[in-house]
Amino acid sequence: MKRIDLHTHAKISKLFPFEVRSVHQMLAQARRVGLDGIALVEHFHASNFWDVHETLGQMFAYADGVYRTENGFHILTGAELSLMDEGRPADLILLGTLDQLRRFNGRLARPATGGYRPPLAEAVAVARETGTFVIGAHIFRPGKELAALGRELASLDAIEANGKDFRKDERVYDAARRLGLPVVGGSDAHFWPQIGIKATLLPINEITQARVTEAIREGLATVESLDYGPVAVQISGAYKRILKARQARPQRAEARERVPQRGRRVPETDRIAGLAR
Repeated sequence: MKRIDLHTHAKISKLFPFEVRSVHQMLAQARRVGLDGIALVEHFHASNFWDVHETLGQMFAYADGVYRTENGFHILTGAELSLMDEGRPADLILLGTLDQLRRFNGRLARPATGGYRPPLAEAVAVARETGTFVIGAHIFRPGKELAALGRELASLDAIEANGKDFRKDERVYDAARRLGLPVVGGSDAHFWPQIGIKATLLPINEITQARVTEAIREGLATVESLDYGPVAVQISGAYKRILKARQARPQRAEARERVPQRGRRVPETDRIAGLAR
């Protein structure tokens, strides 16, 4: 039996820089909670998407769509794809080799790494062309409710019980029964304490892209949740908000400096430059 968290991110937020230490923190936590692997599914439109994999390729051996660490841990490659379908935003999880992900990105009407958000039908069609495995992500999340697309979801390979949406598991399983789809588990971690709070259990002997996706299609996946999941989500969310606030503070200060203070004499050169802008 292999335990795999199928939805993790190495970046705390899409526009934040990638830091190698976050990968080491994630792997340490994964081992602590008994995982055998994770799927790294950074947002396709996150800054420097391919640079993350260039760095990981220098750190770990890569084959069969999986990075392998020296102590035998597995990191499957994938991506989170943002959709826009008839004005509705939603997300998919894609699992595939780096070659499949590159071909998927290139065969869309425009590259997802450039910010393009395809409709569901286009994303699924390109996934079939490229052999990419498609999972419906957090399908009942407000503002990104993929379930609103109804029977169209039957074209997916699986849907996800998401670690952040722990109160919606029953609705996910009901939807899966109606659609005839398997359910997989992923934490949706952007910060290491959340790793593994939801995971997929598969009765397989080795972790490769082909074996993992085959076992899910065969209906062999079960989902495991950790009791402290809601607390880990709160901690991770608070940390993310703090970092975003810190990042925004210098930007606000810079904006204030560009606005002349009332009663303050502005140098003529600055005033002219401002008018030119």
